[in-house]
Amino acid sequence: MLCGVAANEYMAATIGRTQVDTGLFKATMFADPTVGIDVCLQATLVIIVAGTLAGLGPALKAARVRPIEALNEF
Repeated sequence: MLCGVAANEYMAATIGRTQVDTGLFKATMFADPTVGIDVCLQATLVIIVAGTLAGLGPALKAARVRPIEALNEF
């Protein structure tokens, strides 16, 4: 999270006031680069759940293998 804050501050300092004209509207990049603590907590929770679900399949498969068979593979 600290690296994200540092990257956001760097981009705000270098290209933070760049005007973008899409033809439909004009916008200023990084005009208000704030993120609430609730968004940080939600993102952390999503990462934890995704990591748990991604690791569950291989862990269950490895739990079904007998240790002597796993050692025989080497």
